[in-house]
Amino acid sequence: MTVGTTLDPLKKVIDETEREVSLVCLIYGRPFPGQQVDPLCVANEVKEYCSRKNLEVRTFEVEEPEDIDSALRKASLALDEVAKAGVERVIVDFTGGTKPMSAALVYAALTKLAGVDVELNYVGGQRRDSSGKVISEAMEIRRKSKTYVDVVANRVLELIRRGAYPLAYGLSAHLLPHHGKAGFIKRACEALYLWDLFNYEDASTIIEELRSASQVLIEDGELTALAQTILNLSSLCRRLTQAFNLMKAINSNPETFEKLINKLDATSAFLLAIDALENAKRRVVEGKHTEAALLSYRAAEVAVQVAIMKLEPRLCPWKPNWETLPLEARETLREALGGRLPERIGLFDGAKVLESLHGGLNIDEPLRTLAQIRNSSPLEHGYISVDEGRARDAIKHAEHVLESIASLLQISPHDLGEFKEKLAHVVTHS
Repeated sequence: MTVGTTLDPLKKVIDETEREVSLVCLIYGRPFPGQQVDPLCVANEVKEYCSRKNLEVRTFEVEEPEDIDSALRKASLALDEVAKAGVERVIVDFTGGTKPMSAALVYAALTKLAGVDVELNYVGGQRRDSSGKVISEAMEIRRKSKTYVDVVANRVLELIRRGAYPLAYGLSAHLLPHHGKAGFIKRACEALYLWDLFNYEDASTIIEELRSASQVLIEDGELTALAQTILNLSSLCRRLTQAFNLMKAINSNPETFEKLINKLDATSAFLLAIDALENAKRRVVEGKHTEAALLSYRAAEVAVQVAIMKLEPRLCPWKPNWETLPLEARETLREALGGRLPERIGLFDGAKVLESLHGGLNIDEPLRTLAQIRNSSPLEHGYISVDEGRARDAIKHAEHVLESIASLLQISPHDLGEFKEKLAHVVTHS
């Protein structure tokens, strides 16, 4: 409580909250020269009043009650004492004292008390005496619950909506994982942050944990889009995790290709390409246009790799055994690939393999544009910045590539659209 020169409002707060509190901290200002009522005397009267009600009281003097820094130091000390007491709820009454003292106490309470419910308390009223003070009979306590947790949770949610998952994840460290809606926001933020790092396994663990809460919170207007995003991802997260782990195992050790290829579901693996492209779209929302272009290229690359492994299950993109192909097919590919059969199948070589053996792709031009945008960027081989327009061009051409390859893999436009919708993170569109 901030203490000024009036006793009655403070006694009223004590009377109405005595069953809710066990510790009372009084913050009073050192008296000004010539001040008729000494705030210390008022604080002592409040202390005695609390003692009669068996309430523990601690006092803190603000040396310069009109200096915000001085007031903030003592407010912080008082709240440190509160934090040490391990309380779950704090009533912050800022009725008395100077304006800097009241402002300092409110600010400190909302920024220092992580994981604690804070109730802001003010005694006012319509009827006042000639000096402007509320008369005792007309005093009303006005309460407003607002916590540091609320402030941080709202900011984290705002960053999530902008697709700024790394910033949101860093800020969410101030939230507790099992603290109501804020805890849900923290855990969901962590899942989305891990998801966009392609850490599907750890993200999926959190998503599965949040499924039940999401089914409830989807009715909460503020959290509807975030809960829907979690539910959408929960329907595909296991498939992406399994596909990613298999692709990683083959990429790490191509010798395992023949053993693992039969375990790889092509549609599940193609989800990795769709997700990379949806990730690229979120980078545009975040304003990271170069990353969007690189992810678009990556999406096309994954799609080509999956198609080769599905349609030519004897060819491992990272160590192809060309001798497993019929002689006629090898010669056709040798001609298409400029007289050589490469040791690794990259994006362009992969596209030529698919076109030569299966035809009908028509993705040469989109791939050239994708490569030009990517390769000329400062993160690859050039010095040309990627603006929003070029990023969106990259996404458009990558989408064309994915649609063509999806058709080759016999993934229907309806299913492709449904997969894209599930992986779109609708929270970034809200």
